[in-house]
Amino acid sequence: MDLKKINDVLLVPYAKHHVPLVKEWLSRDSITKWLDMGHGKQKLNDLELRNFIINPNNKIFLYGPSEDCLVGLMCLNGITHKMGLGEVWGLRGAPGGTRDLTTFAFLKVIATGFLEFDRKVISTWVAEPNRLSHRVHENCGFKPTGRLRDAHLLDGKRCDRVLYDITYSEFEERYPLVSSILGHRFDPKANII
Repeated sequence: MDLKKINDVLLVPYAKHHVPLVKEWLSRDSITKWLDMGHGKQKLNDLELRNFIINPNNKIFLYGPSEDCLVGLMCLNGITHKMGLGEVWGLRGAPGGTRDLTTFAFLKVIATGFLEFDRKVISTWVAEPNRLSHRVHENCGFKPTGRLRDAHLLDGKRCDRVLYDITYSEFEERYPLVSSILGHRFDPKANII
C-alpha cells in the first residue's frame, strides 16, 4: 500500500454540523443491516444517536479525500476501557475517493486507537456474508479469532459474525509509518507533527 495515500486520507472529528449526513447514512437499510448499534438494534432514533455520539467512550470521525467530500464514518469505541481494549467499526455512506479509501481510514483510526488512546488490542466483527468488509479488515492486518454462530440477523435470515482483532505489536510491525489523527507514528523518528 502507498503510505502517502494512507496518511493523506482526511479524518474529521465528528461535529454538530455532520448530524444530517450521519443521520442520512444511518437511515439506509443497505448500511444498517450490517450494523449492531447495541443490543441488536440496527437503527437509532435521534436521542439514541445523540447519546452514542456524546458517549465519552466513543471517538467518531468522518472520512474522505477532502472536507467537501466526506464519504463515510469511522468509530473507535472503548477508549476508556481500563484493560486497553478497543473496538473499531466503519461504514461507507457515499461515493468518492479511491477504492481503498475505507481501508486507509480504518488504518488511521486503528493507529489513533493505539497511539493516542493507549489501546493494546482492537477488535471488530463482520457479518459473514459481507465479503467486501472481510477484505478491508484483513488488509488492515486483523486476524480472525472466532465466530459467533447465528448471531446476526440479515434480511430476515440468521448468519454468523466473524470476530477479528489486532494487537499493538502486530499493527506496529505491519504499519510502522501509518500516522494517527494527531500525526504520531510508531517510529518516533518518523513523527510528522
